[in-house]
Amino acid sequence: MQTDRTIRCWGADEHGQASPPPGEFTSVSAALYPFACAIRVNGTVACWGINNFDQLDAPEGTFTSLASGQLHACGIRTDRTVQCWGSGDLRTTPP
Repeated sequence: MQTDRTIRCWGADEHGQASPPPGEFTSVSAALYPFACAIRVNGTVACWGINNFDQLDAPEGTFTSLASGQLHACGIRTDRTVQCWGSGDLRTTPP
């Protein structure tokens, strides 16, 4: 993340994983499988990259932190509950 709160990525971009959305963010989490998620300054989550397992389908609402796994992401909501999205089957391997 840059000092102006925008995200800058580099490297391979065959699935859009190095092309973050515009806007200001407070944190970012990148995964081994090519996707990343970030928390916007308003608390909502934006994800980009490959979406074979719905890992880009962040839920609505506001979050304070997040972490990205191989095929999923999880976040702590502002009400202190945890929500995950993407593949729940950790035995699944990317194609």
